[in-house]
Amino acid sequence: MSTPMRHLFGLIVLFTFCNAGRVFADLKEDAYERFYNRYVGTWKANIAKSRYLIGETPKEPRSHTYSAIPGRKGIRYNGDAIHLLDGKEYPTSTKNSSSTVIRDVLDEFTIVTTTKQNGRVTGRNTFVMAPDGRSGAFIVMDIDERGEGAVRSFVYYEKQ
Repeated sequence: MSTPMRHLFGLIVLFTFCNAGRVFADLKEDAYERFYNRYVGTWKANIAKSRYLIGETPKEPRSHTYSAIPGRKGIRYNGDAIHLLDGKEYPTSTKNSSSTVIRDVLDEFTIVTTTKQNGRVTGRNTFVMAPDGRSGAFIVMDIDERGEGAVRSFVYYEKQ
C-alpha cells in the first residue's frame, strides 16, 4: 500500500472509531449539495487497491448504486429500497424486512451506514469520498453480539 493510501486508511480508521454512533447536525444546503453530487451514482470496488483483513478477498468486485430521489434527502439503494439520509432506520431491501440500515451524513465527504439484522447492530461502514467525487474508501466494520467492533476491510471504490 502506498504512503498516501496508508495515511488515508489511518485517518479513516481513526475517524470511524472516534465517531462511531454519533449523529451530526444537518449540513448547510451547499455542503449537502456537494455531498449528494459525490454520493449519487454507481460505485465499483477496485479489489487490487483494497485490503481484506477478515475473510477471503472477493473474486468479483462488488458494486453499489445510489440513485437520486425527489427531495434529494435520500437515495434508492441498488434500484430497490429508498433510504433517507437522516439517521433513521429503514429496510435494507424490499425483499428482506429483518435487515435494516441507518445512514448518517457526517460531512460533505463522509457517510456512516449502520446495519442491523433482526434488531441487532451487525456492522458499521464509513464511506469517505474524494473531493473530486471519482473515488472513495469504505472501512467495513463487523459488530459482534457484545457490541464490539472489528475492522473487516478497507475497500477502495471508483465511481463508474
